[in-house]
Amino acid sequence: MTFTPTRDPHRTTREVEKSIYNQLVEYNTYPMYYIVVSYSIRGKSDIERYNYKRLNHIHSTHKLIRRKLKEHFNPDIINMFQERHRGYQEKWYEGNLVTDIEIDNYHLDNDKIQYDDAVNNGRYHTNIIMSDFNIESVMENPTSRVKKLLTNNAYSTGIPIDHCFPYDNEYVLKCDLINACIRTINDVDKNSKRAVHIDELNDTQDIKYTLNYCLKECYNKGEDFNNIIDFNNSDILKEDLWKNHNYA
Repeated sequence: MTFTPTRDPHRTTREVEKSIYNQLVEYNTYPMYYIVVSYSIRGKSDIERYNYKRLNHIHSTHKLIRRKLKEHFNPDIINMFQERHRGYQEKWYEGNLVTDIEIDNYHLDNDKIQYDDAVNNGRYHTNIIMSDFNIESVMENPTSRVKKLLTNNAYSTGIPIDHCFPYDNEYVLKCDLINACIRTINDVDKNSKRAVHIDELNDTQDIKYTLNYCLKECYNKGEDFNNIIDFNNSDILKEDLWKNHNYA
């Protein structure tokens, strides 16, 4: 009996994932933050809705989010990933039930659905893994940007952040500030509770699970990692990944 080894189709993705994992683990400062940013279509124009399906537009939004997080809190690491929602036309095309509300809200036209419409037509959301930051340096002598954030409503209480002091939990304060910062971006719904979600990463297992989750489309659907990882808006040097590993 002859055994012919088959090449792992996810070998390259696993090596890239390992490199990012090592970067985060070697940083060795906890907590880190897993942030999910969703882009609501409520009250948006047709062109704005369409933009949430365009990777170039999402990358421009990533650039804004990254710049604001760096300006306000100066974290060392921000790694950004995009994930595409399942499109309703894809759902219809595959024979799954689509409700009348979905047909009305998402402008489905049963007579005009073509194959190209059925593939990858959902809008994006954003996954972010961010390192911790020094809250004392942020709050001790707050910049005008941070002072403005303090007037925004806290996610934790629904009242202005500067009315919530003293905070009993430093983590809650950080989350309220991160949340308020990201919600200054026009693409992010300021009034939706689900627009920004933040989880705490406290150890290497949390990092491993979260990073694998961010890359799940690569493993589950064979998506190219270049379409999932936003290298240009992350503290990941793509060139270094390719330099340090043989991806032939």
